[in-house]
Amino acid sequence: MKTTIVLFFCSVVLFMSSCVQDETLSNDTYLMGSVKLFDDGTNPASAWGVTVTVEGLSPEISAVTDNDGNFILKNVPVGKFNLIYSKEGYGTFILTDVENRGKDTVSITPSLGQVSSAEIQVLLYEISEDTLFFSVLLKNDADKYHPKFVRYFFYKDTTNFKNFSYLSYSKYSPLITIDQRYVEYKLLKYDLWNMGFASGETVYLIAYGDSYYSNDYLDPITEKRVFPNLNFNAPEALPIVVP
Repeated sequence: MKTTIVLFFCSVVLFMSSCVQDETLSNDTYLMGSVKLFDDGTNPASAWGVTVTVEGLSPEISAVTDNDGNFILKNVPVGKFNLIYSKEGYGTFILTDVENRGKDTVSITPSLGQVSSAEIQVLLYEISEDTLFFSVLLKNDADKYHPKFVRYFFYKDTTNFKNFSYLSYSKYSPLITIDQRYVEYKLLKYDLWNMGFASGETVYLIAYGDSYYSNDYLDPITEKRVFPNLNFNAPEALPIVVP
C-alpha cells in the first residue's frame, strides 16, 4: 500500500513538473530580427525607435528596435504572421508571411526610408508622333548629390477623382531619379499598349514624390502594391488620349 502511494505521489510530481516545463517553453518562444533606416534618399539614419508589431494578435505583441535596429518579439506563438514596422516620419511597412517555429529569426532585414520630401509643383505632358513626354517641376531643389525621386501612376477610371484612392491605379512607373528641379520621362505608345491601354482611350496620369527606399509591399488582400512613402502634395491628374 505504501509503495502504491509513493508511486502515485511521484507520478503527480512528474506530471506537474512536465506542465510547468511546457508552459516555460511556451513563454520562451520569440521572434527576433532587425531593420535598417534611411532618409528619403540613400543616407543612413538612426535605426532606433521602430515599433514592430505582430499583426492580428490579442493581446498585442510588439517591440521597439534598439540603436542597431535589432528587436525581439517575445511569446510569439508558432505559426505564420505579418509584421508591421512603424515609426513617425516613415511610411508603415508590412512584411508578410513571417514564420515562427518557436525560436526564430526573421530572414529579411527591411531597408526603410522616410516619407518623400519631393513636392511636385507642375506636371506636364506632350505627344510627338509615337512618343509621350512627361515632365515634372519640383517645388524643392534637387541635384546629383541630393536627388529626389518621383513615381508616375496611370488610371483608367476617375469618375470620382476628388475622393479617389491612389490604390485605384491601373499601372505605375519605375522610380524616376531627379537630379535637378525639372525632369522628363518618356514612353512610346507601344509601352502604353503593353500596359493594357488601347489606342484612343483616355488615361489619367498623376505623379507623386517617392523615396529611394519606398517601403512598398504587396497587399495580400487587394493584390496591389502599396507605396507608403508617397508625397501627395502634387498637381491634379492629367487626361491623356493614348495615340
